[in-house]
Amino acid sequence: MERGWPEKSGSAVGKYVHARRSSLKKVDELRTDMAQVGQYVPVLDISEFRRIVQQVQERAKKEALRPKKEMVEANLRSLFRLLKNILTAAWQVP
Repeated sequence: MERGWPEKSGSAVGKYVHARRSSLKKVDELRTDMAQVGQYVPVLDISEFRRIVQQVQERAKKEALRPKKEMVEANLRSLFRLLKNILTAAWQVP
């Protein structure tokens, strides 16, 4: 992240000016934290970094879809159980 980018992006208008100013301190803190982490992490070339990011994104996508899949399966089981009970009751009516 280029130092001084918030000042260079001074063309922000309206409500974004306040948001930009209020986030300058947080941006500096994050930049410092990233620099500290960078001291302990080996330097990667851009292709290796992109590959790692892609793997993380794919894994996160799979993890995000799992609960949805489980919920759909549970709803289908409940629906079929309910339909089975309704059909059983309908066949037993004299």
